[in-house]
Amino acid sequence: MPKTNIGRDFLFSDDCGFIKGDENGTSHKYADGSGYYHGDDGSEGHIYNDGSGYYHGADGSEGYLYSDGSAYFHGSDGTDAYKYDDGSGYYHGADGSDGYRYSDGSGYFTDSNGNRASYDSQNDGYLEESESSYVPDNDENADEERMSYVSNNNEDSDVSLLGLIALCGALGLASKRSARKREEKGRRRLEEERLERERRALQQERESKQNKQNKRRKAFLFNKKKILLEYSYSDFIGEDIDFVTEKLKDNGFSNILIAPLKDLYVGSNKSVGEVEEVYINGKSQFSNGELVKYDEEILVTFHTKKEFKFPYSIREMINQNYKKIAQELMEIGFTEVYIAPLEDLMTGWIKKDGTVKNVIIEGINSIKEGMYIEYDREIVIQYHSFKM
Repeated sequence: MPKTNIGRDFLFSDDCGFIKGDENGTSHKYADGSGYYHGDDGSEGHIYNDGSGYYHGADGSEGYLYSDGSAYFHGSDGTDAYKYDDGSGYYHGADGSDGYRYSDGSGYFTDSNGNRASYDSQNDGYLEESESSYVPDNDENADEERMSYVSNNNEDSDVSLLGLIALCGALGLASKRSARKREEKGRRRLEEERLERERRALQQERESKQNKQNKRRKAFLFNKKKILLEYSYSDFIGEDIDFVTEKLKDNGFSNILIAPLKDLYVGSNKSVGEVEEVYINGKSQFSNGELVKYDEEILVTFHTKKEFKFPYSIREMINQNYKKIAQELMEIGFTEVYIAPLEDLMTGWIKKDGTVKNVIIEGINSIKEGMYIEYDREIVIQYHSFKM
């Protein structure tokens, strides 16, 4: 990635400047939005057609772009940049450069020399800012002083109508520029306030988590290796198994066992992974605030699909009558049994009509007698049949 204008590229280009050609590397961008950059120094950037991508600099810098349009960049020198999914973002360069982009696409970038470039949300273009020599620095008094300038010149000499029109035009342009500057300052202040709120919220979250961990450690030592329960049994019933085990681990427990019930069948009103019971030391009822040994056995039972033992190996089903095999499987309890005639026979002398050639079970590579299979796995019985 080129070193020049890195902040401007990050804020105001679709690929955050991760894909950009220069004399020190090669790059290409395709019609679907994907592309790549390979720097001669070993740096590289890639963008995928969903909008996500990354950049790895040879100096240790790195950046990531996500499919929702958000992104961040962190330079090895301390440069820091973020872009949010609404299009807004900021850039703080270690060299003193900085920039802001607002959600409407407008914004500005100031390089390390203090030169500022503004971006217009309407034209999506770059605007160079310049001032006439007679325009004062104080924007609020600009109009009054410009009018005084025009009046004084009229007293000293004849100002032609054409010249007066030109001056009025300049006055209007300067006034618009002054208003745009004030608006930009206001938006910058609002953006900085938003970013500060986000930083404070993140800091509070970290402090809250740290305080919680400290309380657990103190309680653990004070109560001689007992942990204060943060949940009651009713908080877990009906929740997902991953959620429950994670909460128990966060609470400090280490001896957690899980047991699938394998009880869900056609018409069941429970869902896969739904917790049925949580047992602590064999008891299914417990309350928030109880003290429990950190290594107490905790058993969590949860619902999964019913499984049935498959009665045949693949070899045992070959050349059997397909109707017999299908009927037996359905009687066992398998619900997704299908038959598929192959229409591969001319005379039926070698291979018999209606005999099994192969059985395919969804997700199973090798069918073995006695293996347990979920009741709703798709089973397809292929059999020989005469051509139509």
